[in-house]
Amino acid sequence: MLQRVQSLYLAIALIMVLLLAFMPVMEVMDSANQLLVMRMSGLYRIQTGGPESPVKIWWSLPILEGAILFICLAAIFLYRKRKVQMRLCILAILLLACLTGLIFYFILVVFRNVSMVEHSFKLTLVFPVMAIILNGLSFRAIRKDEELIKSIDRVR
Repeated sequence: MLQRVQSLYLAIALIMVLLLAFMPVMEVMDSANQLLVMRMSGLYRIQTGGPESPVKIWWSLPILEGAILFICLAAIFLYRKRKVQMRLCILAILLLACLTGLIFYFILVVFRNVSMVEHSFKLTLVFPVMAIILNGLSFRAIRKDEELIKSIDRVR
């Protein structure tokens, strides 16, 4: 199962999407010198010495992220059914593209609604794109295995 290269690609993509759930995507300093942090679950105001207070909560990103995690995990464990595994990789690529688009949409919403002094994007912003690439590499490796199995069946 995990000794195949496509399972390794899928596992790394799964870890990246999982890290995206817990790490901030962007930090914004607004005009009142308060730090706002954008996470996958919403926009939060960081108060000095106190807890985070939510400014805006959205549910579409965590739900989509959970679906991607489930699909990647299912694709890892369906290593004997290569055709299903290839379809799950394609579905994960499509959902990751939707997730990337939604992230940039919510970044634009933050830019429009918050009067900011400065902003900084975090490294986690590239995780969905890297997961798309890893799912594509996994799809290619699964297809190569499938072609190898078909060529062996033709020889028999």
